[in-house]
Amino acid sequence: MHYDGSTRVRIHRRRLPPLAWLFDQQHDRPAEAWLGPDVDEVATGFFEGCYAADWASESFDRAEDVFGSGMTRRDGQPWFIPPSHTLESLYVYRHDHGYGVSNSLAFLVAHFALTVPYRPDYGAIFATVVHGIDDYEPLLMRVGRGEILRVVFDNFTIDDDGRVRTERKPSRAPVSDFASYRE
Repeated sequence: MHYDGSTRVRIHRRRLPPLAWLFDQQHDRPAEAWLGPDVDEVATGFFEGCYAADWASESFDRAEDVFGSGMTRRDGQPWFIPPSHTLESLYVYRHDHGYGVSNSLAFLVAHFALTVPYRPDYGAIFATVVHGIDDYEPLLMRVGRGEILRVVFDNFTIDDDGRVRTERKPSRAPVSDFASYRE
């Protein structure tokens, strides 16, 4: 899969659960992505699910309502698109040699052969999402020389220093009546 004419992402199609995906960016090699069945490759990346926009436009990063997740390229950078709700997240493993992003925490942990430390408060950490998309706890755990984060709702990229930079999804004008809602 080519992006921007110069950046390549090597795509792997292996036996994975439907809709599972993982993006792996190491500093010393081209990016790789593992895509399960029903994850669609598009000209700028990949996506699983649906979104409220013209599918052919591949504009899932600019959609208000996203029910799925994926990755697209914008300005030469990978941008990750989580769902437009708080019931699912994207997971980021940042480490000394790069990062990985997946829509499955189990896939991320298995892919990088991580050992999850025991903590009895994981449930409480995950539950902080009830405080809203601006006040949940993104840090899930520290593992070895890295950490696992989750990103809820906001689209994001990861800069050269490993920082997660978020961008709020577009929002529509408030609906004033049923006819406007239906339209």
